[in-house]
Amino acid sequence: MKTLLALILLVSFSLPAHANLCVVREGQYWYPRLKSMQITDKAMHCSLSCDLAIKCSRFESWTLGRLKEVFDLFVDEADAEWADLVADDAGISLATSKRALNMKECLRECRKIY
Repeated sequence: MKTLLALILLVSFSLPAHANLCVVREGQYWYPRLKSMQITDKAMHCSLSCDLAIKCSRFESWTLGRLKEVFDLFVDEADAEWADLVADDAGISLATSKRALNMKECLRECRKIY
């Protein structure tokens, strides 16, 4: 959770004020819920990226995913993975193609993929 909040702050410096609120609100709401759902790591990446692309913007979702993996490169306990970026992109694609229109649909579609 601390990692997510730190990344949200980094993203927020490059975004307009209304976008900051979206990323913070959605990230804080969904991240702990997804962690407790017993879904795969890739399904979690996919679902959160999908939701952020729907409710905030594709750019914010993409940026947060990249920053998280860069952060993971420098933290001992974290594990940066190319596959996480692929899962993030899959979630963004679900949102932009309109195959998912809300978090419930993001979860359903991401679970099919992962």
